[in-house]
Amino acid sequence: MHAPFRELEEPSVVLITGNMAAGKSSVAQELARHVIVGPELNEVIALYRGLPLRVFVLQPSPAVLAAREAARSKSGYANAEDILRFDALLRSGTPRHGHWLDSSELSVEQTADEAQRHWATALVSP
Repeated sequence: MHAPFRELEEPSVVLITGNMAAGKSSVAQELARHVIVGPELNEVIALYRGLPLRVFVLQPSPAVLAAREAARSKSGYANAEDILRFDALLRSGTPRHGHWLDSSELSVEQTADEAQRHWATALVSP
């Protein structure tokens, strides 16, 4: 795991564990700000072992991702090749944990609804 990410993640695990011990629920907001693909997903899941962790993977088609990126004021991809490389890593290099959703044809609201519908199947760590 990349050192800067681990520096963000390990304190989150400690905070979440403490909150759960006190009977509170938590969301790792720092984790939600990062895209985790490839083998690193296993490392993140291992950090949360024993905690109720849910993983949702949104996988719009490369064409839809490119169109969404073009509509934004800033982009996470330099060009179409970057989008294709990301898509290949996501689809073939990322362990299939949690719930994977093709969000190509879904609005933000529909994507949120699907996440709620599949809340149970997204659980990767009890």
